[in-house]
Amino acid sequence: MGVCMNILIDSREKGRRERASTYYTNKGHKADVETLDVGDYLFDDQVVFEYKVMSDFMGSILDESLFNEAANQSLRYPYHYVVVVGDVRQYLKESWFYVNTKWKNNFPKYFANNLGKYYGALRRLRTFTCPILCDSEENAFQEMLLQSIKCCDGKSKFYSNVTRMVPSQDAVDVLLCSAKNISSKKANAIREHHTINTIYDLMDLTVNDFKEVEGIGEVTSNNVYKFLHKGEEV
Repeated sequence: MGVCMNILIDSREKGRRERASTYYTNKGHKADVETLDVGDYLFDDQVVFEYKVMSDFMGSILDESLFNEAANQSLRYPYHYVVVVGDVRQYLKESWFYVNTKWKNNFPKYFANNLGKYYGALRRLRTFTCPILCDSEENAFQEMLLQSIKCCDGKSKFYSNVTRMVPSQDAVDVLLCSAKNISSKKANAIREHHTINTIYDLMDLTVNDFKEVEGIGEVTSNNVYKFLHKGEEV
């Protein structure tokens, strides 16, 4: 039968939790339903997944909960992923009926704007974690299982740009304090100097913007900028 994994499924997964439990049990693994503090699926207390169907993913981009969830996972577990299930283009076509009035019937603008947000969010996510794209629920269950087995066998390297624990679970604080030579005090100075409220505010800063903050020189400014945009290279 091979390796048997202990899998915890978040109780808030609603109908999906029964399907997931059945899928993993039929594969010879132990699956239980609990209320998880972080993530939706936890494998062997090491590998955690945040599960998003496309509508949830797009909604969580707007309120930025997506990035806070990813940051929290990276602080708690050595292996962490965000699973995105669905086809973004199909989702946008299907949701157009409900938003066409808001967009003044300009479908090309709506499509381009939201497609840009989707790919932008994936790039931002890569700063915290690894996104996994799946076309169906069953494919997602399978990918989570295979990735977890790979991680627990030591065949998948530890992935995270988050390098140390920070007092806050806010995504902006997590990112800033994980950058080289950026202490909590300096992170707060950056936030106050540039009135940083969201991750988008942070990612819009240039090297010169960082240099404007007292106590942050050219080398540190370059380092923190490169760190924040590392995910965009993928």
